[in-house]
Amino acid sequence: MAAPAALSPGRERLAFVSQVLVGYQVEVQLTSGAVYEGVFHTGSPSDATWSDYYVVLKMAEQKMTAKGPAGEAPKRAPRTAPEPQLVVKLSDLVSIKATDVGMSDLAVGPSRTLGDGFTDGGISKGGNFERELVAWNAGGDGGGGGGIEEDGG
Repeated sequence: MAAPAALSPGRERLAFVSQVLVGYQVEVQLTSGAVYEGVFHTGSPSDATWSDYYVVLKMAEQKMTAKGPAGEAPKRAPRTAPEPQLVVKLSDLVSIKATDVGMSDLAVGPSRTLGDGFTDGGISKGGNFERELVAWNAGGDGGGGGGIEEDGG
Protein backbone atom coordinates (compact mmCIF):
# COMPACT_ATOMS: atom_id res chain seq x y z
CA MET A 1 0.00 0.00 0.00
CA ALA A 2 1.45 3.35 -1.05
CA ALA A 3 1.87 6.15 1.45
CA PRO A 4 -0.46 9.12 0.99
CA ALA A 5 0.98 12.06 -0.89
CA ALA A 6 2.31 14.87 1.28
CA LEU A 7 0.30 18.05 1.47
CA SER A 8 1.76 21.30 0.24
CA PRO A 9 2.61 23.81 3.01
CA GLY A 10 -0.48 25.87 2.16
CA ARG A 11 -2.76 22.85 2.40
CA GLU A 12 -1.09 21.78 5.66
CA ARG A 13 -1.85 25.19 7.14
CA LEU A 14 -5.42 24.99 5.90
CA ALA A 15 -5.78 21.49 7.38
CA PHE A 16 -4.45 22.74 10.74
CA VAL A 17 -6.79 25.75 10.82
CA SER A 18 -9.75 23.60 9.74
CA GLN A 19 -9.11 21.23 12.66
CA VAL A 20 -8.60 24.00 15.22
CA LEU A 21 -11.78 25.87 14.22
CA VAL A 22 -14.09 22.88 14.78
CA GLY A 23 -16.71 23.93 17.34
CA TYR A 24 -15.95 27.67 17.18
CA GLN A 25 -18.45 30.26 16.06
CA VAL A 26 -17.27 31.74 12.76
CA GLU A 27 -18.45 34.22 10.18
CA VAL A 28 -18.07 33.39 6.49
CA GLN A 29 -18.35 35.86 3.63
CA LEU A 30 -19.35 34.58 0.21
CA THR A 31 -18.47 35.96 -3.23
CA SER A 32 -22.12 37.02 -3.56
CA GLY A 33 -21.64 39.39 -0.63
CA ALA A 34 -23.77 37.30 1.72
CA VAL A 35 -22.43 36.78 5.24
CA TYR A 36 -23.33 33.81 7.45
CA GLU A 37 -22.52 33.08 11.07
CA GLY A 38 -22.51 29.57 12.48
CA VAL A 39 -20.56 26.84 14.22
CA PHE A 40 -17.60 25.55 12.19
CA HIS A 41 -18.24 21.84 11.74
CA THR A 42 -15.69 20.66 9.18
CA GLY A 43 -13.49 21.53 6.24
CA SER A 44 -11.96 19.27 3.59
CA PRO A 45 -8.38 20.44 2.94
CA SER A 46 -6.85 16.99 2.43
CA ASP A 47 -8.41 16.28 -0.96
CA ALA A 48 -6.35 16.19 -4.15
CA THR A 49 -7.27 19.62 -5.53
CA TRP A 50 -8.15 23.03 -4.13
CA SER A 51 -11.38 23.11 -6.12
CA ASP A 52 -13.00 20.44 -3.97
CA TYR A 53 -12.37 22.22 -0.64
CA TYR A 54 -15.53 23.09 1.26
CA VAL A 55 -16.56 24.34 4.71
CA VAL A 56 -19.58 23.11 6.65
CA LEU A 57 -21.30 25.34 9.20
CA LYS A 58 -23.95 24.08 11.60
CA MET A 59 -26.82 26.33 12.71
CA ALA A 60 -25.85 28.99 10.16
CA GLU A 61 -27.68 32.29 10.36
CA GLN A 62 -27.57 34.80 7.52
CA LYS A 63 -26.28 38.18 8.71
CA MET A 64 -25.99 40.05 5.38
CA THR A 65 -27.88 39.45 2.14
CA ALA A 66 -26.22 38.92 -1.23
CA LYS A 67 -25.54 41.86 -3.55
CA GLY A 68 -28.54 43.02 -5.54
CA PRO A 69 -28.93 42.24 -9.27
CA ALA A 70 -27.86 45.79 -10.20
CA GLY A 71 -24.83 45.65 -7.87
CA GLU A 72 -26.53 47.13 -4.80
CA ALA A 73 -24.56 46.69 -1.60
CA PRO A 74 -25.49 43.78 0.69
CA LYS A 75 -28.02 44.66 3.39
CA ARG A 76 -28.61 43.39 6.89
CA ALA A 77 -30.58 40.15 6.54
CA PRO A 78 -33.95 39.79 8.25
CA ARG A 79 -33.95 37.45 11.24
CA THR A 80 -34.94 33.93 10.31
CA ALA A 81 -34.47 30.49 11.79
CA PRO A 82 -30.89 29.26 11.30
CA GLU A 83 -30.14 26.69 8.63
CA PRO A 84 -29.24 23.35 10.26
CA GLN A 85 -26.28 22.94 7.88
CA LEU A 86 -24.63 25.19 5.31
CA VAL A 87 -22.01 23.84 2.88
CA VAL A 88 -19.78 26.47 1.23
CA LYS A 89 -17.44 25.56 -1.64
CA LEU A 90 -14.06 27.26 -1.94
CA SER A 91 -15.12 28.92 -5.18
CA ASP A 92 -17.90 30.72 -3.22
CA LEU A 93 -15.79 31.58 -0.17
CA VAL A 94 -14.16 34.99 0.37
CA SER A 95 -13.20 34.79 4.06
CA ILE A 96 -13.66 32.97 7.35
CA LYS A 97 -13.52 35.11 10.48
CA ALA A 98 -13.17 33.67 13.97
CA THR A 99 -12.29 35.48 17.19
CA ASP A 100 -10.59 34.31 20.40
CA VAL A 101 -9.21 31.12 18.86
CA GLY A 102 -6.03 29.77 20.45
CA MET A 103 -3.49 28.68 17.82
CA SER A 104 -0.41 28.26 20.01
CA ASP A 105 0.97 24.89 21.07
CA LEU A 106 -0.39 25.59 24.56
CA ALA A 107 -3.91 25.89 23.15
CA VAL A 108 -3.88 22.97 20.70
CA GLY A 109 -0.77 20.87 21.28
CA PRO A 110 0.10 18.00 23.58
CA SER A 111 1.30 20.39 26.30
CA ARG A 112 -2.36 21.26 26.89
CA THR A 113 -3.07 17.83 28.37
CA LEU A 114 0.32 16.74 29.66
CA GLY A 115 1.78 19.85 31.27
CA ASP A 116 -0.70 20.62 34.02
CA GLY A 117 -0.46 17.32 35.92
CA PHE A 118 -4.22 17.05 36.34
CA THR A 119 -4.76 14.22 33.90
CA ASP A 120 -4.97 10.59 35.03
CA GLY A 121 -1.40 10.05 33.89
CA GLY A 122 -0.14 13.18 35.63
CA ILE A 123 -1.84 12.31 38.91
CA SER A 124 -0.53 8.74 38.90
CA LYS A 125 3.05 10.03 38.46
CA GLY A 126 2.75 11.97 41.72
CA GLY A 127 2.78 15.56 40.57
CA ASN A 128 3.03 18.49 42.98
CA PHE A 129 -0.30 19.23 44.62
CA GLU A 130 -1.41 21.78 47.18
CA ARG A 131 -2.78 19.04 49.39
CA GLU A 132 -2.24 15.34 49.75
CA LEU A 133 -4.67 13.16 47.84
CA VAL A 134 -6.57 10.74 50.09
CA ALA A 135 -8.63 7.75 48.93
CA TRP A 136 -12.35 8.03 49.63
CA ASN A 137 -13.77 5.67 52.24
CA ALA A 138 -17.49 5.14 52.82
CA GLY A 139 -16.90 4.69 56.54
CA GLY A 140 -16.03 1.76 58.76
CA ASP A 141 -19.64 0.85 59.65
CA GLY A 142 -20.69 0.52 56.03
CA GLY A 143 -23.52 3.02 56.50
CA GLY A 144 -24.05 6.72 56.29
CA GLY A 145 -22.91 6.91 52.69
CA GLY A 146 -26.36 7.67 51.31
CA GLY A 147 -25.94 5.46 48.26
CA ILE A 148 -28.50 5.05 45.48
CA GLU A 149 -29.71 1.68 46.70
CA GLU A 150 -30.30 2.90 50.22
CA ASP A 151 -33.73 4.02 51.33
CA GLY A 152 -33.63 7.69 52.19
CA GLY A 153 -35.62 7.42 55.31
